[in-house]
Amino acid sequence: QLFVEQGRESFRQGNLPGAVRNAEIAKSIAAKIDDKLRLAQALTTLGNLYRLLGKDETAVARLHLAATLHDALGNKQGSFFTLLNIVMIEISQNSYDETNLQRLLAMAAESKKDDWTATALSQLGTMQFLKGNYALAMETHRKSLTLYERTGATEGVAFALHAIGILQRVYGNYENALEYFEKSQALNEVLKRKDLYSRNLSSIGAVLELLGNHALALEYHQKSISAGEVSGSKFWTIFSLNGMGEIYRAQGNFAEALVRLEKALKLSEELEYRDRIAYVCLSIGEIKYLQRDYLKAVELAERALAIARQTGSRDIQWKALTAAGKAYYALNQRQKVEPLLEEATNTLELLRSTVIGEALRSSYFASVQQPYELYIDVLMQQHKLDENKNAAALALQINERRLARSLLETLSEAHTDIRKGVDAQLLERERSLQRQLNAIAAQRMRMRMTDEKALTLNKEINALTADYQRIESEIRQSSPSYAALTQPRSLTVKQIQNDLLDADTVLLEYSLGKERSYVWLITSTSLNSFELPGRSQIETSARRVANLLNAGERWATDSQINSKFDEEAAKLSRTLLPAALVSQLRAKRLLIVSDGALQYLPFGVLPIAKTPTTLPLIAHYEIVTLPSASTLAVLRQENLNRPPVAKSVAVIADPVFEDTDERIKNKMVDAVRGETQGQTQETLKNTRLILQRALVFEAETKTKGMTRESLPIKRLPFTRIEAEGILAAAPPSLTLKATDFRANRETATSVELASYRYLHLATHGILNAEHPELSGIVLSLVDEQGKPVDGFLRLHDIYNLNLPADLVVLSACQTGLGKEIRGEGLVGLTRGFMYAGTPRVIASLWKVDDAATAELMKRFYSSMLKDNLRPAAALRRAKLEMWKQKRWQAPFYWGAFELQGEWR
Repeated sequence: QLFVEQGRESFRQGNLPGAVRNAEIAKSIAAKIDDKLRLAQALTTLGNLYRLLGKDETAVARLHLAATLHDALGNKQGSFFTLLNIVMIEISQNSYDETNLQRLLAMAAESKKDDWTATALSQLGTMQFLKGNYALAMETHRKSLTLYERTGATEGVAFALHAIGILQRVYGNYENALEYFEKSQALNEVLKRKDLYSRNLSSIGAVLELLGNHALALEYHQKSISAGEVSGSKFWTIFSLNGMGEIYRAQGNFAEALVRLEKALKLSEELEYRDRIAYVCLSIGEIKYLQRDYLKAVELAERALAIARQTGSRDIQWKALTAAGKAYYALNQRQKVEPLLEEATNTLELLRSTVIGEALRSSYFASVQQPYELYIDVLMQQHKLDENKNAAALALQINERRLARSLLETLSEAHTDIRKGVDAQLLERERSLQRQLNAIAAQRMRMRMTDEKALTLNKEINALTADYQRIESEIRQSSPSYAALTQPRSLTVKQIQNDLLDADTVLLEYSLGKERSYVWLITSTSLNSFELPGRSQIETSARRVANLLNAGERWATDSQINSKFDEEAAKLSRTLLPAALVSQLRAKRLLIVSDGALQYLPFGVLPIAKTPTTLPLIAHYEIVTLPSASTLAVLRQENLNRPPVAKSVAVIADPVFEDTDERIKNKMVDAVRGETQGQTQETLKNTRLILQRALVFEAETKTKGMTRESLPIKRLPFTRIEAEGILAAAPPSLTLKATDFRANRETATSVELASYRYLHLATHGILNAEHPELSGIVLSLVDEQGKPVDGFLRLHDIYNLNLPADLVVLSACQTGLGKEIRGEGLVGLTRGFMYAGTPRVIASLWKVDDAATAELMKRFYSSMLKDNLRPAAALRRAKLEMWKQKRWQAPFYWGAFELQGEWR
């Protein structure tokens, strides 16, 4: 017993070799005195210790002896924990024979012990993760975490937090991952489990690396290696050596990188960790590729791929296939490249299908764009060499596979009741998280950016967002309606030509790549393509133009801004619309699918020299923007055979934001009024503070040396003029005018709006680029007596609307923008309205001028309602009329509003 206790103390101190020595002595003594129970316990302990030291063969031998003794003694607890260690070794060796794992789960279920069940679930979650079943792994680890917390098993909680952090990292949610790892590490410190320090330190280092903080990442990786040396555990040392190698490679220090990576490879081979061998091979292979040793890069990629095929690891598989394809491409062995990249993208499709929920799929897919971009480049270079139209057509189809996929799937489920048949408690949890997110975001908006508590609240928002995404995933997983949905397919060129285009309409679809970018020009009968510069050059130029358009007051005060804009826009136009392309534009309508920073750009403002006079693109064409061509097909299908609505246009404009507004007749602002519309006064106050700090006038001002914590939300008087101009174009009996206090949430969410063909919202909009789900539309925040009401129409409210309008116009600032996610486009308010049933949305790309917007909208609606023009044609006419007037000629005044979605 003395040696057992000494062994435990050595273990707690992280001294695994010392713990082994004491356990071996205890084993010998137990054998001599024929104490079978203690002998079995010592053997189990030794199996666990040798496993942690990476000596799997020795560990398994001890564990099998222990299992025989425990079974003979009828010691179920001993049998369970012995089997647990065997399963952990099998998983570390990528053995996907689940016989022992299933036995472990069965023993846990039979015992009805929460701690056993939690432990068994932990191993199941790890197995699911290795197989690439990320959604199942996340849910399994969440269940395990709940059970560990219930039983007070702190070590188990730390393990589950770390496992969830790994999944968050895979999804690309790096900030969330960091929080989970830090929580796990804090618990290890409480437990004084130094043997586990290396695990969390390595994982923190990996996330810091992904966040671009290389100096701190190196520091954490070195700490992890040092902790591993103290404890004798080498598993996480491999991860940290690999991480350090990746950082040095990114810094161009290949010599230092290879020193770390060769050590990691040698250690992985000694311990026979096959997945680690594969990952390190890929890291070394990337350096060999950069050093132009392509043969060695191929050799390493093929070795990693062979391991992936043996173990069934899809994550290693797509990475190895991509690496091999890239190296063969550099060797000019192009016949080998296409099959590899086709398999890589197909493997990613399988992986992606295991991630349930729009936000998680978007973030995951954004992190795995490389094989798609490489595949496109390979096909387009093949097309360039032999004018193979099939290669160009396939490249376009691959581009469609990578664009706006989550939006495509979300639209496909829009008219399915996903929540039907779902557990009521799960739905209530969803609503509760929505309330918590709103409340905590409100607190955050009350604070300055430098406030320490604000940083803490940011972490809470991240955690709540992750929980909300998880609940959304659970709802879909448990929904019979969701299970019955089929995944929408991306369109081929032929389908685009036959189903979407006509003789008057062409599609321009862009794909930005690291070295080269491409644009395809598709008509109803032809396909042409053009090579453009790399992403960096195009995006830098596009952002210059977008920044000038966002300059606001400069357009009224800076005499140089026009010439500066003309210069930058002309450069960008020559890049995006080369003369050879422009010469083939013979239609009257352009559908534009953009990519990356091009989504911040209204193409209509770009000048082109199509005639002796250089004119903006809008002078020649109707312009419609699309997230992808496939998205238009889904929108069109969803709105097929929709019955016409009876009424014309509903306008919600000029809300009342402040209790100081002159429209309030009876001011009772100092009275305590209890609750309003189910919202407490504190909640309503917080809602107002969200808006005050999120809007464009959130900047802090100095008053008598003091920093004001909030600013009044300014009235938009021109929105009333805007509303009157719109309503004048239609018979009063067919319109809805909701201004002043009626411009509220109740009106915006009313079923009455489904009776109108057009919905116009003229008010402030909130854009939260970090958390799109907190974006929304600001409506009246007080009633006729000055009493606070909830007037924030949040994005999740919009998703829950039933709004079969032909068109929604968001006449607010930057409503067309959102969080940019690679491959997915801008995630913002436009998506919410499309999900609610609207096939086309007009929204703005920058903070618009109020008077100019009122003028533009008056002309736009007059063309639609009086002259029966389609929205795209009406918007073009309104812009041209503005452009032809000296006062409004600058693109800042008329270029912001873009039509997205269905053009017909």
